Amino acid sequence: MNNSLRTGMRTGIIFGVVIIFLVLIGFTVPASEIVGDLLNIDSRLIAGNVGGLMVFWGLLGLSAGAYAARGSDKTLVASLLSGLSGGVVTGILVGTSAVLLGILEEAGVDMRQYFAQLTRPNINLLLFGQDPLAGGLYNFLLLTFTGFLGGILYYVLAGTKWFNRARYSIKTRGGGVTNSRFVKTVRQNPNASFVANAMLFLVLFSLPLFFGNYWNYTFGTVGIYVLMGLGLNIVVGFAGLLDLGYVAFFAIGAYAAGLLTAPEPLGIQLNFWIALLIAVVVAALSGILLGIPVLRMRGDYLAIVTLGFGEIIRVLARSDMLSSFTGGPQGVRDIGGPSILGTSFIGERDFLY
Repeated sequence: MNNSLRTGMRTGIIFGVVIIFLVLIGFTVPASEIVGDLLNIDSRLIAGNVGGLMVFWGLLGLSAGAYAARGSDKTLVASLLSGLSGGVVTGILVGTSAVLLGILEEAGVDMRQYFAQLTRPNINLLLFGQDPLAGGLYNFLLLTFTGFLGGILYYVLAGTKWFNRARYSIKTRGGGVTNSRFVKTVRQNPNASFVANAMLFLVLFSLPLFFGNYWNYTFGTVGIYVLMGLGLNIVVGFAGLLDLGYVAFFAIGAYAAGLLTAPEPLGIQLNFWIALLIAVVVAALSGILLGIPVLRMRGDYLAIVTLGFGEIIRVLARSDMLSSFTGGPQGVRDIGGPSILGTSFIGERDFLY
């Protein structure tokens, strides 16, 4: 019984945090519209679809309840208790967040100063068009009920042969596909491997043509974090340096490129490719200057120093004192993009490429 409660509460916290994150990045409107269009649900708000969001929230609640029941004992009571506790915790977190955001919005606080995508339509959609208390209660009841249903659904499905057979097949065939004779043949044959990689490249290269502005921007942002992860893997993974301020050099290079190509605040407006080379040199020099006194340190000491350096760069870049140089909290606007053979890359699709 205690294990079921712990599993449900832990799962509820995870799903609650994920849903709150989706709210803060403004994913509620596109998700509700996609689900609403698929199910042919009429829109009731200027932005977003209340019915679509309810269905989307319900699917997440079902997933939370089912996942909680999966980690509990296989009895009916344990599954129901895990699903219910997971739904309750998820509902409490999301409902409380909805109430707080609604109250802040009614008080005239512009949440876009803190989260750019957290607009009034997003908050109104999260509250299902109701006042903060009613909207928060609707979120709580919806996620609690669907979490409970998720626990029931998992218990029922877990008792069927086809469900267990499918689970076993997924577990065993996941590695079986990569170890199959066909895959091994493709890997060992240079020509076949080249053709497979070329086809994969063509598919990936053509995907942005079918994405909208939102998804191109989202995947482009993901690509930026992938680049940061690759760089951090060099510093920490290969060099073995516990550098927690690595992002500061990323920021220095980005600000250098932005300030050199944007019309304000400096008004230099260099060619993108020239600015790119200068940004690389500036970021490298900043790393060398910090590394000279710091690289004698190891372990926690290096981590603390580099973390402090990263925080210093963040505070300085966003400070009012340097707003005339860095743009302050608003950042640098109208940053120049690259141009290849007379074609300028300025749109969201170009951003992803």
